[in-house]
Amino acid sequence: MTQEEKAAHDALIANVKSAIAGEMDITKKELEGLKAELKAAELKFEDAELKSEVVRLAGELKAMKESAPAAKEDLSTRGQIKSYLKANTDKWESFKKGESISFGVKSEGKDGAVAAIEIKAAATMLESTNLNSSAYLPVREVVPGFVDIASNQPIIEQYANTSTTSSSNIVWVNKVNRDGAAAITAEGGVKPLIDFEFETETSTARKVADKIKISTEMLDDIDFVAAAIENELMYQVSIATDTQLISGDGTGTNLKGITEYAPAFVLTTLESTAPKKGDAIIAMAAQIKSLNFMASHVFINTIDQANMMLEKDSTGQPIINKLAELGLTVVASNNITVGYCLVADMSKYVVRNYKPFAVSFGFVNDDFEKNLVTVIGERRLHAYASDNNTNAFCYDTFDNVITAITVV
Repeated sequence: MTQEEKAAHDALIANVKSAIAGEMDITKKELEGLKAELKAAELKFEDAELKSEVVRLAGELKAMKESAPAAKEDLSTRGQIKSYLKANTDKWESFKKGESISFGVKSEGKDGAVAAIEIKAAATMLESTNLNSSAYLPVREVVPGFVDIASNQPIIEQYANTSTTSSSNIVWVNKVNRDGAAAITAEGGVKPLIDFEFETETSTARKVADKIKISTEMLDDIDFVAAAIENELMYQVSIATDTQLISGDGTGTNLKGITEYAPAFVLTTLESTAPKKGDAIIAMAAQIKSLNFMASHVFINTIDQANMMLEKDSTGQPIINKLAELGLTVVASNNITVGYCLVADMSKYVVRNYKPFAVSFGFVNDDFEKNLVTVIGERRLHAYASDNNTNAFCYDTFDNVITAITVV
């Protein structure tokens, strides 16, 4: 036996023995291959000993094939996919090369049901195609809290003579009806007689209130809604109070506002050529001072303030600057009607807080079983001016005052 024959012999014998030892792991196709190799070896080898061993092994292999149970078909998903790939090599290779964008695999279960697997080629990921219209992607930033509505702010109370009280009724005494006057008296002469009287005025606390009805679910689910409700209730009460302090008519349950106390401009001894709004305010302050009060504040609309800023005196300075020289504080607000002006000694308009603003929660009728809560905001206060102090105010239109002081 040559060295080459010996090597071929050993390799073949090893393969056959391995197949026989692990007969359940060898496939039908592999058995047929070994048989062919043994047949070829029988014809090839000249050595009688080799031929004899090859013939023996071939017999054993044949016996193994005849006695071994038929190889079971692999029906697992993996096995079926592997089998499908072998049977469709051309399609698989086309998919891997990118010549096709998908590759379909079908497998059949024991119950005959057919399952399909489609392998798709990777594509460019875009928000428009890969987020499936999700409302949560991309992740959104939610700004904490909320943006409030731009609103007018109260103006009168902060400048008035404001304090607190523990009484729902306030009484004050006015000295009135002064008669007679002091005079120079000669020695031994009779002194002139004078007298005066007293009268009382009263104020009853008035309530300013509002409410909001809301579900407990909304209170629970929105973390800032409780604070928003309280702030809105407070604002609405405050602005309603300010409106009353400006123009409440004092009838029924209304407060009496400062403009209801204030007389119009009636001073006829002032004259000016081509007077402007700033001159009208100076004239109104002069009327107050002529009646023994000292004006401290001027309340005008923001539009009128802007127009006054545009008005210049002979030196080119804004006329509104003259008001500061007179000790007047200008307060501009949309709560004052355009074209009107209130000049006042604000120490003479009294605001007394009886019950400060408070928020309370409660149920109305069957609200409890409906999970509805009523939230109330309210305050009680006094607002008044003594009859003796009404001349500390002046309220009129710019046009009326300008007409009154214009030299014809």
